[in-house]
Amino acid sequence: MQKIIEPIGFFIYLTLVLYMGFYLYRNHNGKKSFIVFSAMAITLFLGDGIFVISRLYGLLTTGLENNLTFLGLGRLSQSFIITIFYAFTLDLYKERFCITKKPPVEKLLIALLIFRGVITIFPQNQFFRLEQSSQFALIRGVPLIVFSLLIGIIIFLHSLRNNDKRFLVLSILLVLSAVFVEPTIFFGDSFIRNILITGIRGILFMGIIFIGFCHLRKLNELSRY
Repeated sequence: MQKIIEPIGFFIYLTLVLYMGFYLYRNHNGKKSFIVFSAMAITLFLGDGIFVISRLYGLLTTGLENNLTFLGLGRLSQSFIITIFYAFTLDLYKERFCITKKPPVEKLLIALLIFRGVITIFPQNQFFRLEQSSQFALIRGVPLIVFSLLIGIIIFLHSLRNNDKRFLVLSILLVLSAVFVEPTIFFGDSFIRNILITGIRGILFMGIIFIGFCHLRKLNELSRY
């Protein structure tokens, strides 16, 4: 049953993300915020897509435990690319609220992402083992958790000030995603449990992109009249 449900679920998820990404890219009409949304969608597709391919290859062939090299490459790539996904949220915030000067907190946010990127390449992460290191999952997860909380709160405050309901919801999704950045930290290293948690994280990420997608579609519909 797992070999049937999991591929179908991943296929639907990745298809929706890719569709929204291409729609945003083709119809952005020069508005940079929608370009950023598109870049986020493509980044998410690549990150989760690489992981999904590596996981499904092991699941549908000789088993995950016999394909740890391929699975490890998928984990490593996903960790890097998801970091890039979060980096785009900083650009999204600056574009949406027309922030021209670098906010004081920006250096801290960038430093958190760089630190996570460096930690990700350490072999102690044990990406190429059946069970990853919970200690290094915590070390590489905390910077991204702090980043998502900080940028989420910043966007939340700007949204309240500008009465922007869309980005208010987006900020809440960002804060919620902090719990699911590194499933191993809070939920252990069970494959099935982590796939479920990763699915929840994917839905939260997809919700963020969906906000930009819906806004652009509405603008395009209004432009016809």
